[in-house]
Amino acid sequence: MKKFIELDHHNKVDHEIKSLLETLKQDKIPKALPKSNIFKFDVKWSTESGISLSTHSDYIEKFGETFYEQVKLLIDRNQKEKNYFENLSSEDAELLQEVLDHAYFCVKTAEKFKGRNDILDQVKFIIL
Repeated sequence: MKKFIELDHHNKVDHEIKSLLETLKQDKIPKALPKSNIFKFDVKWSTESGISLSTHSDYIEKFGETFYEQVKLLIDRNQKEKNYFENLSSEDAELLQEVLDHAYFCVKTAEKFKGRNDILDQVKFIIL
């Protein structure tokens, strides 16, 4: 069993890590991902082997099928988005390119911006 759980330096269950893992699984991941991207599988745990091909073939097959289908959906969605931009008229493509160029310029300019709060604070102090 100790191959599959975090133990402290006394070989006892590390409850802090266990709690952090539960918070991650029950709170943080569900808040960060849409429900459509979270899949739950029921699997019987073996204390001797964890998950193995011989005892968990149904689970592994279902997991593999789900993974395959989700990756396929992502590829299909990406292809549709790519085709959308390829099917624009030349005028629309030109306009889109100009908007993207402006957006890129804005992001790059904002990255280089250095505020001058120190000088503004001095000016405020002089005025007040």
